[in-house]
Amino acid sequence: MKTYIILPSDIYGLASGELVSQGIQHRRSVQVPEIILGSLDRGRGGVIGAGKNIWNNVHIDDCSYILRPFFVFTPVLRHLF
Repeated sequence: MKTYIILPSDIYGLASGELVSQGIQHRRSVQVPEIILGSLDRGRGGVIGAGKNIWNNVHIDDCSYILRPFFVFTPVLRHLF
């Protein structure tokens, strides 16, 4: 069995498509609101290490472009596409 691990750190943008229509995928990011709520609870933004902004991010459409083949070629999920 081949295994692929794809871990984008922060995905932004509004999702659309069949997965959203069927209620399988959230339309909005759940990451960004959680980061904001955590900052509001603490009364300040979080800083890791030296605080350099080296955390990458990816738009939802670009992320789906990379992930789609893994779903399309999975027989149990193929009907969604």
